[in-house]
Formats: sequence, structure tokens, C-alpha cells
Amino acid sequence: VEIGEKRLLDGGISDSIPLSFLSSLTEERRVLVLTRPRGYRKKPIGNKWFFKHALRKTPRLAEALLSRHEHYNRTLDEIEKLEEKGKIFVLRPPKPIEVKMIERSPTRLSAAHELGFRTANEKMNALKAYLRE
Repeated sequence: VEIGEKRLLDGGISDSIPLSFLSSLTEERRVLVLTRPRGYRKKPIGNKWFFKHALRKTPRLAEALLSRHEHYNRTLDEIEKLEEKGKIFVLRPPKPIEVKMIERSPTRLSAAHELGFRTANEKMNALKAYLRE
């Protein structure tokens, strides 16, 4: 998106899970909703040469995309540590969500929604207890 003379991109490129921002807002109770099951880790982008070439006019964007998995995975490691210490409550699906990045199937979208709804209901008592602590 261009605003004035600036070109802006989705913040998820540089910070897919804004944990540090969340931490800056509150130290009391933090609730995080993730779309991947526990243990998921993002893999590096293949064909680095293509990205570096295709984005040669924006090398910082290319580097952000190529290193995105490292930051994402470090953030997941930190989330799991905070979760073990009881400093954050995480809602995540128990299994992978079967939708594509751009999904057009109402059946798959409904199934993903239902999985999220069921997961939230199953965790509701634990969430309430965490928020009361």
C-alpha cells in the first residue's frame, strides 16, 4: 500500500506474532490465539535466489521474507516458555487447520471455524481460571 511517498507492507512479514507488542501492553494476563498446533515450526522459504533477484530493489523486504521463519520460530519458543511458566494463555488448534492461504471452499472454512469454536469451548474453564488468578 502506498501512503504519500511511503510504501507500506503487512506487519506480519517482520513480526508474524507480535508478542513483544502484547507484552508492552500488559504484564498481568495475556491471551494469545494461534492458528497452528503446538510444536509447529515454520520452514525456510525455498529458492532464495529467486526472492533476492525478484526483490532486488527492496533488499530489506527480501531479507525479511528470507529470515521470517527464524523470527517466527524464536517467538514460538518464547511463547512455549511463557506458557510453561503460566505467564500467557494460548489457544491453538489441536491439529493443523486444513485451509489454504487463500481458501474458497466453504466446507473447509466451516470446518476450520468449527475446530476453533470447539477448541475454545474445551479450554474455556482453563481460560477463566487463568484470568481469575
